Amino acid sequence: MASDIETRLNPHEEVRQALTEYCHFPYSQGFAVMLNGAWGSGKTWFIKDCAESLARERPGEVRLTPLYVSLYGVSKPSEIDKLLFQQMHPILSHKATRLAGAVLRGIGKLTVKVDLGQLAELTGAVPEVNLTAMLAGADGRVVIFDDFERALMEPAAILGYINPLVEHEDCKVAIIADENQINRENKKEYDKRKEKTVGRTYQFEPDNQSVYASFLKEISDDGARVFLEQSKKVLLQVFADSELNNLHLLKQLLWDFERIWKALTEEQRAHSAAMQGLLTLLCAAALELRSGRLAESDFRLDDPSKSVLKIMNDEPPDSMDEVIKRYPTVRFDGTLLDYDTICDCVLRSRVSKEIVQKQLARHPFFADHRQIVPSWRALWLSFEAPPDKQQMLVDKFEEDFDARRFEDEGVIYHVIGLSLWLAELGFPNWPADDVDNKVKKYIDDVYSRREASFEEVSEREMIDPDMSIDSLGYKQSEDPRFKTLVRYENERRKAWRKRAYPSVAAHLEQLATSDSQEFLREVCFTNGGLSRFASIGVLKSIPADRFAAAIATAPYSDQKQIMIALSIRYEHPSAYPELSDELPWLRKLSGHLEQAATKLPRIAKAALLNLTRHYLSKALNKIDPHGVVETER
Repeated sequence: MASDIETRLNPHEEVRQALTEYCHFPYSQGFAVMLNGAWGSGKTWFIKDCAESLARERPGEVRLTPLYVSLYGVSKPSEIDKLLFQQMHPILSHKATRLAGAVLRGIGKLTVKVDLGQLAELTGAVPEVNLTAMLAGADGRVVIFDDFERALMEPAAILGYINPLVEHEDCKVAIIADENQINRENKKEYDKRKEKTVGRTYQFEPDNQSVYASFLKEISDDGARVFLEQSKKVLLQVFADSELNNLHLLKQLLWDFERIWKALTEEQRAHSAAMQGLLTLLCAAALELRSGRLAESDFRLDDPSKSVLKIMNDEPPDSMDEVIKRYPTVRFDGTLLDYDTICDCVLRSRVSKEIVQKQLARHPFFADHRQIVPSWRALWLSFEAPPDKQQMLVDKFEEDFDARRFEDEGVIYHVIGLSLWLAELGFPNWPADDVDNKVKKYIDDVYSRREASFEEVSEREMIDPDMSIDSLGYKQSEDPRFKTLVRYENERRKAWRKRAYPSVAAHLEQLATSDSQEFLREVCFTNGGLSRFASIGVLKSIPADRFAAAIATAPYSDQKQIMIALSIRYEHPSAYPELSDELPWLRKLSGHLEQAATKLPRIAKAALLNLTRHYLSKALNKIDPHGVVETER
């Protein structure tokens, strides 16, 4: 009998001994045993590991290993017959499973000689087979029925199938189940059948230590396997913190890490701090994402202190805040790999060596600190740089700040946050009482020295300051000054974009009559183009009378294409504020087209009026039935 200390060291040893004793008992006991535990707790691994010790021997006969049958998806007794036959005679079963039900029902009852005929052609077997001899030894075997709760048969019906095996055939039967998941619509009948069939039930809890060693055998990369063995204590702590107790998830995350490991260089693998940080982060992310507790859209790599601030301010935590709280040993502000790379690995089994190397190369663990670009990113990561290199990173950021090299909107948010951060830390060039004005001057300069490109004009939404870019959260984002400066940047950027509307309008005016198909793709949401200006009020910068005159002299095919484009563009203007502002211009255009049509020959006049009234007037009436078509005098 194992001591209390031995049982604690190996929580499954007592169950293993009890199962072995049950299977080797020399007399028929007339009952089955059940191993009950949650899905993913390692029951299947455990019972298969026990299989050799459960095998029975008869005097003068070969050792009989247990028959293992998964009941997953089984819907009727004949399917169990078939599965048992396949286990007993694997060579014949793949061609003869249609005979299995009849064969098993005939065991011990009669000797049958069957002319197999066509079966011989399929299997190469002799035409006549003595089935009783072929199935000799079925009685007295150890039979394991796994996935009990995942069968389609009623649980009571399965127990009814098993009962004759233990009562009349001297079989030793182990049932592997998660009783919490068993369908018990007819609970009374299930309890009655279980009481008659199952003599003992053993509760099964995960044994992470033993299973972990087994899982490592399936890691093919020697280096990854050694590292994971060395990191067992750390990784199992993260696994325990999850409280999921699902060993299937543990096995999968080991394979996730192996995929990442194969994309690393020897130098990177040798960096213990980087590898430990990467392993624990990947482990926590894999557990949360695969279990469904965390949606991919909610996953972020961010500063855990923000979660603390939310608690201090009595703000409700979001799902990621709960994850950060759940894993105290995991650094969620780690920046070795971006969150999208981690999600690709965990959710899609996809790892790009090129992307992994690109991301690691810019990290302070592996890069020359002077080579980390851009400088705002290097400053953001400066806490991971050696102390004697940190001032150099501040100096480089200040140089680029003074040269106004940061122009992208999301990057400017980082500039705002980093500027406030430097001021808080007391750096001399960032006085706390004047840092707001310094940042505003930066924003003014950026948006005054050049005009927006067409792509920049086509931005439909401002970047959300509560999110981040490059997998790095914005510094000081909880500071009220950060929010004020972001609003200031938004206003200046909108004004800057609108300054470029006339040049975009001129381009579209020319495009309407030179390539009306492209005009449609540019100003409407379609499946066939960029739709860069579909929600932006740029057309009102075109003089309505001039545009009408150009349309009037264009070929009929272009006229129709332009009218279709305008009709589609204004189908739902309320969804886009800038299009609602454009409706007065559209009414003027409609009026000018009617006037321009009067100067055309009769057929051309009729065609243009028909297009105008069918597309533009109908669109305007649908939007505002009481609107007045305007003309310029």
